[in-house]
Amino acid sequence: MTHPSPSPLQVGRECYLRTSGRLLVVEVLGISGNTVWVSYPSTDALAEGSGVELEFHDGDGSIGYHARVAVVPRHPGNGLMLERSETASRRPGRHDWRVATDFSVWVRSPGKWRKLKGRMLDLAQNGALIETSAPLEAGEMLELIFQLPEFAAHQLVAQVVYSDKAASKGVNRFGLRFVEVKKRARNAITWFLYDRVRELYPDELKELYPRATSKAATAKDNEEQRAPVL
Repeated sequence: MTHPSPSPLQVGRECYLRTSGRLLVVEVLGISGNTVWVSYPSTDALAEGSGVELEFHDGDGSIGYHARVAVVPRHPGNGLMLERSETASRRPGRHDWRVATDFSVWVRSPGKWRKLKGRMLDLAQNGALIETSAPLEAGEMLELIFQLPEFAAHQLVAQVVYSDKAASKGVNRFGLRFVEVKKRARNAITWFLYDRVRELYPDELKELYPRATSKAATAKDNEEQRAPVL
């Protein structure tokens, strides 16, 4: 008879808390039903209702618990009270939603003026796949200039982590990992992904965020703090 693995969601365990483009190491301080009390080592307060994800990593990948901020304490040092979903999701590899795209982008060396055109083939919260004739190499840093539909143009710093130069006509593909992303650019990426995932995976998104706030209402209230976590 096999016994189910014990839940990693236990008092005293440390895990990652992802929210609004931030990543923090927190400790589980208490559990009562679907309510989880965690430490919050930041003075940048979260709004009530903000979506968060608690990630516990092991040798097989990670287990993620999706939750929302239920109670905001008066003092940040008192931690956060979260209301989590009933089930956890195990992810063996990548932690981000990734969607196909077809947008023009520009790339250039950091601090340089000259830039070369390319196309973004897919996008995730922390990276992208691009196609360009720029002579890039794995490990190289670059500035990526892009504009998503209905958003202003943004610039971020990325590192080439994958290089495929087998393509013809001098156009090659490069996998990028985002290194430096300003808050407005991060929010634009988050909202774009949220809208695309909502179109492509409505059932999965409804399960993860059953009370998701609309984009218009969120932007009016506090866009930077209430951006969905993907």
